[in-house]
Amino acid sequence: MMREYDVVVVGAGPAGSTAARVAAERGLAVLLIDKAKFPRDKPCAGGVTAKALRELGFDLPDAVVERDIMGIKLISSGGRSVSARDSKRLGVTVRRAIFDNFLATRAVEAGVDFLDDAPLIGLETEVGARGERYVVTTGRGRFRARAVIGADGACGRTARLAEIRDRWSKWELGASVSAEVDLPPGLFTEGAGESDLIELYLVPPLRAAFGWAFHRKGGLHVGVGATALDAPRLAGVFRAHFSRVARVHRLQIPCPRARGYMLPAGGVSRAVARGAVLLAGDAGGFVDPFSGEGIYGAIRSGRMAAEAIADAARSGDFSDAAPVYTRRCRKEFSREFRLSMLLAAVLGVKDGLPFAMVEANPDLAFLLADILYEPGSYRRLFAASLLRSPRVLARFLMARLGFVSTGSVRISR
Repeated sequence: MMREYDVVVVGAGPAGSTAARVAAERGLAVLLIDKAKFPRDKPCAGGVTAKALRELGFDLPDAVVERDIMGIKLISSGGRSVSARDSKRLGVTVRRAIFDNFLATRAVEAGVDFLDDAPLIGLETEVGARGERYVVTTGRGRFRARAVIGADGACGRTARLAEIRDRWSKWELGASVSAEVDLPPGLFTEGAGESDLIELYLVPPLRAAFGWAFHRKGGLHVGVGATALDAPRLAGVFRAHFSRVARVHRLQIPCPRARGYMLPAGGVSRAVARGAVLLAGDAGGFVDPFSGEGIYGAIRSGRMAAEAIADAARSGDFSDAAPVYTRRCRKEFSREFRLSMLLAAVLGVKDGLPFAMVEANPDLAFLLADILYEPGSYRRLFAASLLRSPRVLARFLMARLGFVSTGSVRISR
């Protein structure tokens, strides 16, 4: 006999574990499944923003946190940089294997049943005397549920099996290549005092692209991301980017083997629910197009999906969750992600004029820092940019004429 649940959540990343935990806290019977054996590694820069930490609703223990993020360092292809250090914590870096396992454990503590090493195989609708149910077939058994949350990533099966989406269009995807760099004990990199800054490298000639180096305990996470249209070029760009990172940190180590993955950009109109099946996190396409950050969107959408299903459960009709969730997602994410996409398109190859503008007006870097700290920051960024544009342009022209010094700049607030 199949065991029955109110909700089956597919995927135990930040979206799925959050959705499962919140649903259980609302009194629902929840099963969380994942295709991998936990703890499992996942290619990801591992930056958890301050707004994502607040959305979790609890503090991360020291064993999960690798480094605090206190600012941003922009580095041009010519080696010049702008470092902006904040007085407030903008986030933390984590290793996804440890972070995701911790979130899954918190879900279990809330009363969630968790099955790892249980890939989703089938999803069927069953109509009976007790109404509509979903039969969820996994590698470790079959289960019935009144609702399903698909949080199984950009390449997950839930969206296709529920007939919400067959596949992504290439133009709505981003691509990333990254690697963990573990440094030998006792090896300190140059600029170790800035290990609480995330390093963002400008990587011409790619448009809408960033390279990065995030500090870990005993190492770095190094990667580069761009649009999927440039995916065939990323392997070579990554090797060149790693060489730059190695020079900055005076590392005498070979280029590590990198892993690639796709990220669906938010801001595109797309279905995120059908019947009582809701998509959260990367499966729903909630990734910031400009920064590539997806953990906040994952946690936020996971919480919203669980809340929509819990509210529908009280009314007795779980299918009420889909329209409510769809409207909330549009309200929460659509405008911000569209502004983010516009910013990525306007800045284009960031190594030219955009970096020169920031170099002449280094306080603009704090507008980028604000994106990590607070939801709704893109609206404020555009508004502030319009208000500051006369001064920004004047300082840029003065820098071009030699009246404002440029080069590597450090500022704080």
